Amino acid sequence: MGHVAREHFARCTSHALDLPPPFAENAHTSRGAVEQQDVERIARRALKELGVTSSDSITVHPGAQPGVWQIAVDDRTLKIACGPGTTAQWVRQQIVEQYLAR
Repeated sequence: MGHVAREHFARCTSHALDLPPPFAENAHTSRGAVEQQDVERIARRALKELGVTSSDSITVHPGAQPGVWQIAVDDRTLKIACGPGTTAQWVRQQIVEQYLAR
């Protein structure tokens, strides 16, 4: 990821996620686990901010362990970990850091 994407990310990190309740503060459900649809929504938004234009190329699958999600974007696979009390911001942070690290 280039210099421009890093600058864009730096500008975006000061803005709160625009997620509907109950995910504005927490991305967990009453069962204490992050649902696939929540991870998909957060991933699409975060990756869009990083310049990924085709949300059709983003897929989310459960990982081998509970609370682990695999996000396939283009030719990359990102792995994020979630647990009880996981916030949407934590999910977003993992996605952004892994995407920019490659």
